[in-house]
Amino acid sequence: THIGRQWPQSQFPTLAKSHDHVHQKPMFFAYGWVNGVNFFAESPDCGKTVHDQLLQVESSSERGLIRTTNNWVAPDGKIVCTDTRTLGFQAVPGGRAIDWEITLHASHGEVTFRDDKHGLMAIRMHPNLRLDNAPERGVTTANGQAVNSEGISGRAVFGKRAKWIDYWGEIDGKLVGIAIFDHPSNPHHPTWWMARGYGYVAADPFGGHAIGGEAPGTGDLLIPGGKSATFRYRFVFHEGDPEEAKRLYTQALEAVPALNRAYGSIRNIEENQSAGAIRQLVTGARTLLNEGNRDAALEQFRQAALMSAGVNEQLASDAMA
Repeated sequence: THIGRQWPQSQFPTLAKSHDHVHQKPMFFAYGWVNGVNFFAESPDCGKTVHDQLLQVESSSERGLIRTTNNWVAPDGKIVCTDTRTLGFQAVPGGRAIDWEITLHASHGEVTFRDDKHGLMAIRMHPNLRLDNAPERGVTTANGQAVNSEGISGRAVFGKRAKWIDYWGEIDGKLVGIAIFDHPSNPHHPTWWMARGYGYVAADPFGGHAIGGEAPGTGDLLIPGGKSATFRYRFVFHEGDPEEAKRLYTQALEAVPALNRAYGSIRNIEENQSAGAIRQLVTGARTLLNEGNRDAALEQFRQAALMSAGVNEQLASDAMA
């Protein structure tokens, strides 16, 4: 079942309803004001996020992972900042999850993300998950509902701060939904949510004034030159209503940094007799974590880190944090 927006990627009329906001792809990380440059919209006077390097690709029956570096390039060709992003893909009870971990680097001088309503971690959903129909745009099947971690529901979720948000509804006779989790380590957690009735939803940690109605500049973030800021989010594509999101949120807090740290360390291991054992430990740890057995999972992460050539005791301590 497709539960994300299919346009503009798909041109099939049955999938490509509501041809508005061409820049709102099914899932994207972008922002409207970065050192005065708009990296959210798509036009000649806007910035672009340009792929730089592919650092890592991992695939298994349990999990996939992609790690890249990217340049945020202004219209005049100058690099405003850079990022390192990791996307993880895995099955979770009742659905599938995509984990985002993005570190923004002030690699070319200080970077300011000014309080704005456009961005940051966004998704555009299937028309059926909209809260509102739009017959003039060909959308007549909207039946979506929304709720956040604070129990606020419907259109009232717009601009509110919350740990997570969930949109759900019926598509092709199936009750499905999308939950988005904001990690507690993220700047300005719990985030403000740019949650629209037409199915666009974004975690906007810089939107305190623009969408939250708070004092001007509340959401501003300055990253000093040479420093960085990291953001972590999990998307869960689930069956049924949002009750499962409440349970999965706690699991998500532990999964993103621990999995990526332990799995990433293996990339640097030379082929030797212990490599297979280390991979086996990490694979087992992932299974334990998905089953909710946190202590056993993190103990296996610790063992894997200690076995890895060139990985010191500090990494093991970090895995247990």
